[in-house]
Order: sequence, then structure tokens, then C-alpha cells
Amino acid sequence: MSKKRIILIALFSLVLLLLLFLINSVGIYKVDIYPDGNTNVYVRKVKNSHTLFNFVKPSAGNCIKLGDLIVHKNPLKYDQKYRKEKNYCSRVIGLPGDIISIRNTQVYVNDVLYEIESPTWFQYRVNIQEAILFETLLGDFNVEILENLGNGKACNIVATNEIAEKIAKLPEVLNVRKITEDADKHNINMFSSKGNTALWNKDNMGTVVVPHRDLTVMLNPRNIGVYKYIIDFHEENELFFDINKITLNGQVVDSYTIKENYYFVLNDNRFNRDDSRTWGFIPENQIVGKVIGK
Repeated sequence: MSKKRIILIALFSLVLLLLLFLINSVGIYKVDIYPDGNTNVYVRKVKNSHTLFNFVKPSAGNCIKLGDLIVHKNPLKYDQKYRKEKNYCSRVIGLPGDIISIRNTQVYVNDVLYEIESPTWFQYRVNIQEAILFETLLGDFNVEILENLGNGKACNIVATNEIAEKIAKLPEVLNVRKITEDADKHNINMFSSKGNTALWNKDNMGTVVVPHRDLTVMLNPRNIGVYKYIIDFHEENELFFDINKITLNGQVVDSYTIKENYYFVLNDNRFNRDDSRTWGFIPENQIVGKVIGK
């Protein structure tokens, strides 16, 4: 074989390896990002037991940081193939081992107020002096109008705090207030609601540790809702409980050692989008990757 031919084969092989690396380490995914809707994002893929060629991908722990946007699957879906499941885009608020709580919409990570740099959307009530078409009044603002109230003198909107403050300065507006769930109200849609007697809702939650590999958690009827799905489904055990006892694979238990790493995520739209508050923790092997661009 001639030297020239050897060089051509080597170059061709190198190109194939580079293509293999690019195809399996970076991808483009269409996801719903509020308020833009369906958006194509560039994703740095992470190692995942559902995918091939993991040797070209970093582990989630070495790639994903607090505040990153990630593409992931719905952790409550178990009956579909991984690649066919819908992709979601959420912001990482809790890494494995972090302690998370939400107090009146404010997020605390390891008991420190977490300052989120990205715009965050909540529900607000706008009250005005005289009835007016809110689509006209708020047409210059990037808001979602939910419903008109009070004979046209009020409406509920989804907006950021910055936008709400600007709307409050309009001469037609009496006031704008943020609508939140009371701290003593229990929301049955919370991931922890089954078996958890704590009064948690989307605006007030915790305190809870994001599970990580080799973490041993004490189990009781009060906190079983926090860990039920990851123990029962993600870590493939048979878990049953009532008001008196918890059985795991036929044995009465009061503790469990976590096998995998998990993440806690929030959607930038905190009002009417699902995230870990309703789904629960995101298993590491259901994370597609980290968003690196749009």
C-alpha cells in the first residue's frame, strides 16, 4: 500500500472519528422554553445508560452546575422508550446532596437565598381604575393574560417582577400584586403529597435533601412521599406503606440507601409549568444534557 493511500485512509478515519464525536456529544433539540415556545437548543450531551458512545460524553456531575438549563425526560414516565419520550427543558436548582427549600417563591439552596440570574415568571393581579381592554393596555409588555376579572377592572397575568413593576407605573393602573399560595396550604399536585403530611405547595416547599448515591435516608409515613417514586420506580424496588409501617421488597424497613444521583429542577415559568415540584427529582440517567446555546 502506498504512503499516499495510507495518509488518505488515516485522514478519512480521523474525519469519521471527529464526526462520531460531534454527533454523539452535541445535539440539537426542540423544547418548550417560556415565553418563546418551541425553541431549538444546542445541548452538550452527558453520559446516560439509555444511550451509546458514552466515552465521548462527560458525566452529569462534571458538566452540570447550579443554574444551568438542562434537557431531560419526565421522571414520571416509565412505559415508553427513552428516545421517544418528550424532551423538557428546566433549570437546575438543586445538585445531588443540596438542601432545597422554597419560601414564598424564593428559593434557598443550602439555607442560602439563591439569586437566579434568568427572568422568572409568576402570576400577578393587575387592578385598574376604569374598565379597559387589557390586550390594548398591556400590548407593549411581554406578558401572558390569563383571565379578566371584576367587570374588566382587573386581570391575572404571567409576568416577571421587572415587567410587573413597569406595569404598576402606568397611569391607568391602581396596583399590581403577586399571587402566591399561602404557606399553610397543601397542594395535592406536589410530588410529595402522597404520604407527606407537610403543608407544601409550589410557592412554599421543603426543606428536602436532593438524593445522591450512597445517601441513607430515614423513612416514615410522613416523608415517604418524597422518596417513594425514586425508590419504587427508578431504583426498581417493591415499596408499600400505610400509616404504621413501610415494607421494601417484603421486608419492614425504616431507612433506605440511595443508589443513584438525582437533580431538582424548576421551570422559569413558576406559575403554570411542571417541574420537580410536581414531578419530583430527576434521575441522572434521564438527563439528555446541558444547554449550551440557542
